Amino acid sequence: MPHYTDYNGGRFAEIPPGGGEFWGSVDTENGLIAASMTLDWTTYESNSIPAVLSPVPNEAYWQGNQFPLPEVFAVMVDNSFTNANNTDFRVWDVAWNPNGVGVPSPRPETVSFQELLDEANDPLAPPHAAEQVYFQVNSLPPLAAPALGLTGALGLSVALLGLVFFISLRRKWSKDTAATAP
Repeated sequence: MPHYTDYNGGRFAEIPPGGGEFWGSVDTENGLIAASMTLDWTTYESNSIPAVLSPVPNEAYWQGNQFPLPEVFAVMVDNSFTNANNTDFRVWDVAWNPNGVGVPSPRPETVSFQELLDEANDPLAPPHAAEQVYFQVNSLPPLAAPALGLTGALGLSVALLGLVFFISLRRKWSKDTAATAP
């Protein structure tokens, strides 16, 4: 199954495997907002319910792939992301039964991006509050490399200089050894 974790704590996967649907869950509000403008969001169509909802893979699937257990699946209603308050999603809350099977139920109203974030960060949120939201996207987003920063760049430079110095000493030693050999 193609999946990975990015450096902002986001997890992205094709769910269900081979189903052609891609979903992402991001651990922090800042990471999700930062990613929101770059993701290729999927737009909800009423005649095409997401395949992951029938049925939701069981708890063992999520744990085996080191993904948090989903509490909400969300598909964007709008054509593109505008801002947190004006971008609405169609959502399905997932209740987990004692057998580890997820049972999705659609909310009758759409929910804004900001409302989903508020639910996830509010300990006094209503019973349908979302802590782990999976957002549908059209493809796996590119994996961005983390910035090295000043300390990382300095460490990399020192390591490369040390490698060059070691190689030059080794070549000199090899030449000296060959010249003194009988």
